[in-house]
Amino acid sequence: MSHTVLQPPPTADRTTGSARPVYGEYPAPGLACAWTSELPHGAEPFVQRVVPDGCVDLIWSEAGILVAGPDTGPIPAVMRPGEAVVGARFRPGTAPPVLGVPADAIRDGRVPLRDLWGADADRLAEAV
Repeated sequence: MSHTVLQPPPTADRTTGSARPVYGEYPAPGLACAWTSELPHGAEPFVQRVVPDGCVDLIWSEAGILVAGPDTGPIPAVMRPGEAVVGARFRPGTAPPVLGVPADAIRDGRVPLRDLWGADADRLAEAV
């Protein structure tokens, strides 16, 4: 499967000496894209500015599954060393029927999927 890496691989930043996360987007049927982001072990925590794109994302991490956005402004997202995150980005307007909640109810938010789906969210997390 082809993909696009949007940030450089984890190498030392010349200005700070810290490693940056590797971010990639991948084609995914029915979605805007699937994406991954990973910060190497031994790196400093990294703050990524997420810019608004009108989309809603499902984000899988060690903390569980979050529903993100749509955002109306930049949102800081902190990655910790060794953290790996996987996301599924819905095309604008396609998330509400799937998630069962209007987009404006989650605008600028990060909501645990469990708050929207209850135990079904736990079953999805276990399946993934």
